[in-house]
Amino acid sequence: MEENEFDDFSFDDFLHRDALQELNLGDLSEVNDIGETGTGREILIQEKTIPSLAKVVSVADRDNRHVSIVECEMAEVRIVSANINMSVIDSLFTQKVDFTNWVCRGSLNIWNVSFGEEADFGKAVFSEDVRFEGCTFHKDVSFAGAVFDKGASFTYCEFEGQVVFDSANFAGHVNLSGSVFVERMSCRGALFRKAVDLSDVRFGKPPDMTDSNLPDMKKDTWAEQPTQKKPSPKRVTKKSEFNPWNELDKASKKTMSRRELLRGVFRFLPEKNEK
Repeated sequence: MEENEFDDFSFDDFLHRDALQELNLGDLSEVNDIGETGTGREILIQEKTIPSLAKVVSVADRDNRHVSIVECEMAEVRIVSANINMSVIDSLFTQKVDFTNWVCRGSLNIWNVSFGEEADFGKAVFSEDVRFEGCTFHKDVSFAGAVFDKGASFTYCEFEGQVVFDSANFAGHVNLSGSVFVERMSCRGALFRKAVDLSDVRFGKPPDMTDSNLPDMKKDTWAEQPTQKKPSPKRVTKKSEFNPWNELDKASKKTMSRRELLRGVFRFLPEKNEK
């Protein structure tokens, strides 16, 4: 397999780097965040070992402050809910990530992050946009039964284990472009309500799309069409001869009795040739 363009940041890099200082919750820094409205405050954590991400989120929720985590290492991860926007960048999860039944009411941005162990987002509810970009999942990852109320993006990610989207519900656009699925991706029973971008996606094994509408929502339906497409030359035919069923369909859209409807159709039928 070709090297992923994000391999300059990997799990091995963290194993051989100097130990990071452990985060003290009392030292959470506050910076101006001009990109946000409201309080304009943000918790910024850089180059730290975070023993409990749940405690960081709890402090952020209490103070109504968004969270940005940059170049950090996280151990225990078990979060039940979050009401704030959260970004994790150039970081590493060393232990299993457990977000099962998580209720995330803010946006979630995970960029260039390595997941060293399994990641479980089963039955999580994401109220805002979710973006995974340039991430590496070294073990299995599950979004089974998860609900995405808005857009979901998994771009230029590498999935080395199995990926499960079984029974997931995607209300917004889904973008998987540029990602690599080494093992099987399963979307059994998954529902996609808008188009899915699968451009430049590589599958090591055929995806399982049993009872999912993914095949109907992929590729050219991703981009909105400003104008109606011209018919393919193969589909251009001469003006069709009279079809009574077409007339029936047109007539059914009007308010008329059954007798009038049938009379309107059969009056166009060709007369029988008299012998």
